[in-house]
Amino acid sequence: PVTISVIGSSNMVRGGCHAWQKTKCSDDKRYTSRSVDDNTYNGWLLQAFEAMNRSWPNSDHVLINSARMASLPGWFVGCSDKFIPGNTDLVIIGFADTCPMKQDEKDIFMEDYENIIRAILMRQNPPTILLFNFFKFTNWGCIGRCRFNQSCEASLQELAQYYTISTTSLRNPFYHFHAKDDMYFQKWTIDNGGHFDLKMGDKYGAEILHNFMLQSIKMPWSVQVQNNMPTYPLYG
Repeated sequence: PVTISVIGSSNMVRGGCHAWQKTKCSDDKRYTSRSVDDNTYNGWLLQAFEAMNRSWPNSDHVLINSARMASLPGWFVGCSDKFIPGNTDLVIIGFADTCPMKQDEKDIFMEDYENIIRAILMRQNPPTILLFNFFKFTNWGCIGRCRFNQSCEASLQELAQYYTISTTSLRNPFYHFHAKDDMYFQKWTIDNGGHFDLKMGDKYGAEILHNFMLQSIKMPWSVQVQNNMPTYPLYG
């Protein structure tokens, strides 16, 4: 059985969670109800979880979504044991949609983000870590299409490389599309590129996450290398 734990902000909340959690994501039917077209969950995390169950069925698979709306990494610093149980196999972290634009605020953001990662990697049996980065295309403080560095994308990629952990981003598969293309960001996001919609965006998110799961089982070395955590923080 696989236990997946999730922390982050609004796009992670929109991934949904099961009713037993009794939290915001489980109480909001927009993220947990079935769609009328194909009977899949609206939440992209739930869709990926179901896909995992079809690939490797087990009644004891668990998804624990502890994300909070509009939250920064600092809210979770020092509380990783509470939100990420010790038996977690995969932890998915997604704060990219709350990344601040001002440099001094971004420095705090990245330091807190790194503190969470270091706390997880210090465990005796650390889980696989995936940074799920939602690139903000034209939203919140950006002029025109957000530049790579404006969205914290470059810093998050650097953080993943420094700690040899996994990362995936919505920028890479979608950035080159134009308004005339069916996969242009305005076709599958709300608030002009800031969040997944629950019609197509959640399906893209689920597909990307499930593909990561499929690729991960082909790389058995990926967990072992995490134990070689750098002595010094990158941002601290």
